[in-house]
Amino acid sequence: MASAATNSPTEIDPKARFFRYFQHEVTALQEEIAQLAETSVSGGERADGVEHCLAGIARLSNEVKESSSRIPVYDLRTYDEAIKALSEKLQKTRASFAPRPKFTFKSAMRTRSSLTSPKKEDRGRSERRFEESSWPKSTPATMQDNPVNGNEDAVENGENGNGLPTHEFEPSVNVSVSNHERKHVTLPDNGSVIGNISDINHCVVDLSAPALGGHPLSSLAMKYVTESLIIDGDIRGPVHVTGLERCVIVVASRQFRMHDCKNCDVYLHCSSRPIVERCEGISFAPLPETYTKEFQRQTTNKYDQVDDFNWLKAERNPHWRVLPPAERTEESVWRKIVPREADINVENILQVTKVIRESVAQTAP
Repeated sequence: MASAATNSPTEIDPKARFFRYFQHEVTALQEEIAQLAETSVSGGERADGVEHCLAGIARLSNEVKESSSRIPVYDLRTYDEAIKALSEKLQKTRASFAPRPKFTFKSAMRTRSSLTSPKKEDRGRSERRFEESSWPKSTPATMQDNPVNGNEDAVENGENGNGLPTHEFEPSVNVSVSNHERKHVTLPDNGSVIGNISDINHCVVDLSAPALGGHPLSSLAMKYVTESLIIDGDIRGPVHVTGLERCVIVVASRQFRMHDCKNCDVYLHCSSRPIVERCEGISFAPLPETYTKEFQRQTTNKYDQVDDFNWLKAERNPHWRVLPPAERTEESVWRKIVPREADINVENILQVTKVIRESVAQTAP
């Protein structure tokens, strides 16, 4: 786990370098705002994207304030105008997402002037009928009407060797993995699902099968997990992590947020800047090659460009760091040992992936 959260220090640079940095950040935020229109609203993905943009603008504004004593007055004015323009652009973009007002005719369609106009009360009834018919009819959600075993959508506590669940899920079903201890839990590859992980202790939870099979999860929320390895694989939308301690997380996602977490290692591929709030001892590293897809190799990984809502200063952040290569789990472990749940117990997997470091890991031949 991350013991001393010491990311590389950020020195106070001359005004020219700060100007280049500011330009780069403004361009990145403009691109993020422009992408909001193409972001799905399902699973709160678009709302999370808006929050991410707001956080970026707030961070940039605070960085300007922190450096104001070293920036000429004219440049300060330029920075303030640029930040104001970003805020206005985000506001206009959000306004464009609002539902359009319902269009209705204020009067019934008129025929040729030679025809007699309908009576006033008839027109009123006609208008009401038209307005009622103009409302869009609600459609059912895309979830399956009859998931396997009725409404049962949680991983059962049944054990197979090291506690492998045997429950199968229909595509597009919400899946919850909760209330497990000292077990190895996996998710079968049978369709995209919305995932929830909660109340897990001393476990290995592997949700990578859907992504490896071409059916990545649409979103994921993790809460209250301790001393566990969580392999999430590829998540199409946002990942929200709350209240984790002494865990290792392996995940690729478009958005990543951590709240109230302590002493966790995060192996991450993220196309946007990760966000942490009220966290301590968090270490970030790039996603292992074993779980990296070809298209991800072609995109920028911002795993080390973390926004911290509780540290807006320009100085070194004490809450998170980049995990040094010497402290990362070796690639051979992810490729050869972790997938072998049948002949390696949970304890050993937690050791070789450095969730537990008290004793020397025992690896299978």
